[in-house]
Formats: sequence, structure tokens, C-alpha cells
Amino acid sequence: MKPKVFIVDDQPEVYQAIKMFLGSSYETVYHNNGQGAYNELSNGNIPDIILADIKMPGLDGYELLVHIKQNESLNKIPVVMISNLDASKERGRFISAGASDYMEKPFNANNLISRVSSFLNPMSTATSCA
Repeated sequence: MKPKVFIVDDQPEVYQAIKMFLGSSYETVYHNNGQGAYNELSNGNIPDIILADIKMPGLDGYELLVHIKQNESLNKIPVVMISNLDASKERGRFISAGASDYMEKPFNANNLISRVSSFLNPMSTATSCA
């Protein structure tokens, strides 16, 4: 079974790029806002990892992260925040709120795949790096 990745970003072209980078090894589910993603999570569609943009209309990525981490049945899902914002200013705030990682846009394919894989297969990633 393919790992499921929720991609939450209000820019469809970002979703398309991430989907292309991840290739056919992953099942990707797109949401253009945090509320849609949270509704699907609440309905039991649980991904293996969530990649969430920070700045979106409505429920933004930070609010989505907080809702996920406050929900006992969802708080173990790794959430990687993605944004155009300067990581040095924002990274600590998101990690403190429970984000698993933070990536600045634009990102390259190898870096994205490596980070996603590290959360889905932490032991195999550590072994392959040894």
C-alpha cells in the first residue's frame, strides 16, 4: 500500500509540483485550505504525513497544525510546514507548536523526497545513510 500524503496549499501548482516530485510511489490528496483538510481528517481519512502551507485563506497552516496536535486521534501524524517565509524567523514557532519539520519554498525534489521518507521510514532512512 502506498503511503498517503496530504498536500495542503492554496496554490494548485505547488500541489502539482509536489505530486510530480513524489511520483507514483505515494498517494497524494490535495486540499486548497486547512479547513477542507481538517474535515477530511475528522471523517477518518488519515494520511501518513501532511505537507501544509502556512499562508492560506480561512484556516491557515499554523491553525491546522494546532488543531491536529490538539486532537488525540490525529496528533501523531507528522506535519511538515512549507512556506515562502524566512525559516530562521518562523521555524521555531512551528516546531514549538508540534510541526515535524519546516521547508522553505521553493524546494528541490531530492530534499522533499528525503524529508518525506525520513518521517515515513525512519529506520530505513537511517540505515541507508549509514
